[in-house]
Amino acid sequence: MAMELDYDYLAKLVERTQMGDSDAFAELYTATYQKQYRFAYQYTKDSYLAQDILQDVYILVLKNIHTLKNPRLFVSWLHQITFRICFDTTQKTKRQEQDI
Repeated sequence: MAMELDYDYLAKLVERTQMGDSDAFAELYTATYQKQYRFAYQYTKDSYLAQDILQDVYILVLKNIHTLKNPRLFVSWLHQITFRICFDTTQKTKRQEQDI
């Protein structure tokens, strides 16, 4: 069953994460991982690559969450990061395959 995202709750978790609360980040991760994984898997058609991408996504999120000015935009911001890393990773893979 798909979990419906509560954007107000996520915004509060973002604010707590921005203040250094690692438990809040863990909750953000848990609340958003499956949807981002599904997107990455659909984009790459590779479950292992999707998992690697998501690892990079959440590391980047943790490093840059302080730059997010409006916590209510977290899901959109997260999706943009996921898309960008999916795109960059698949482009890099295509270039490597062409070089072989």
